[in-house]
Amino acid sequence: MWNMHGNRVMHMNQPIGNGMQPAYSMQPGLQPLGVMPPAVIVQPTQMGKVPRVMECPACHEQIETNVQHETSMFTHLVALVLCICFFPVACVPYCIKTCKSANHYCPKCGAFLGGQN
Repeated sequence: MWNMHGNRVMHMNQPIGNGMQPAYSMQPGLQPLGVMPPAVIVQPTQMGKVPRVMECPACHEQIETNVQHETSMFTHLVALVLCICFFPVACVPYCIKTCKSANHYCPKCGAFLGGQN
């Protein structure tokens, strides 16, 4: 195809010389789709209620886990039952560690490592 000045004009879908489409370059540092590195998924595990010595999967350090006891659905259900049966002791489950979930965290990087309900 020619323009009014006599120069040849190429369209994007028109083959070039040997019938090949032009190659498009990507910006440096970008990868084309489908060449992404595989994602690493770390599944939290059942850890118990006491600290545990292990290798942290996030920072790969040998650590003893920090255990934080946090209220859970079980804590609220026990408190509800106590509220219905005997109101004055309804707050006791919030003060007892055995009624709470034990969540384990890495002391170095703070990653969640697992828990015990």
